[in-house]
Amino acid sequence: NDVQFVALVEPADPNYAKMLRSLDENDRIKIIFGFDDSLARRIFAGCDIFLMPSKEEPCGIQQLIAMHYGAIPVVHDTGALRVSVAQYQRNINFNSYSGTGQGIGFKFSEFTPQDFASAIDAAVAQFREDRFDWHKLLRHNMRENFSWFHAVNHYLEEYQAVLRNDPANIH
Repeated sequence: NDVQFVALVEPADPNYAKMLRSLDENDRIKIIFGFDDSLARRIFAGCDIFLMPSKEEPCGIQQLIAMHYGAIPVVHDTGALRVSVAQYQRNINFNSYSGTGQGIGFKFSEFTPQDFASAIDAAVAQFREDRFDWHKLLRHNMRENFSWFHAVNHYLEEYQAVLRNDPANIH
């Protein structure tokens, strides 16, 4: 309908590249091959929702850059994405990504197209239904400090919990 999709990709698999090229024939989908940091940042700044469906993501940073530029992330609940993107819930105050709060993006747990689509649907529904709340969310995310200075305390707590052999406090 009124949704457009832009992807800046560097696919390693030729079959995946072929599939993406076929999608690019749709006038609402644009696939750009290669890597261009300047273009990536312009895409982040121009989009409302950033999709990061990584199967595994040990040290993701793209979701943080996207939030800095005002795009709300939809991510797979794995690795660094699990830690850096708290699930958005209506009527819950926004909290720092490094804290224990809720609310800076959308996640999906099962690595399936259906679960990913459900998370996208939730984000799009929120965007369409409550623009005021959506803009509060994106302004909050744009003000967040995603530097290592703030993240290091979270990791320090995690390491200390491991050293204490305290599984209840390991996230």
